[in-house]
Amino acid sequence: MAAAKGHSVDLSGHRTCAVEHFVPRDGDLLIAVEPGHVAWIERELGRSHNYQLTLLGLWSRPQRPHIHDPFGLDSEYFDKCFSVIDSALATLAAQYSRAKI
Repeated sequence: MAAAKGHSVDLSGHRTCAVEHFVPRDGDLLIAVEPGHVAWIERELGRSHNYQLTLLGLWSRPQRPHIHDPFGLDSEYFDKCFSVIDSALATLAAQYSRAKI
């Protein structure tokens, strides 16, 4: 939360959702940050729904397929992760905006 705040993003209202309570719907885009998460999602959720699955870092510029969880690391690494995530989300938002036109 401190890294986000340093980039003027307020995450105080953010709440996580336990995967056991999540049911994908057809057309959902699921986004993982590590390749192991992709395998875990496929194993846990299966392919009973028509969802898409991607790695967030594939959308960052430059691409960085594996975004290592910064938990327990220094604030400099949190900032680096935030920048990679921010870049990826900007690219995804631009792609989504073009797709809606």
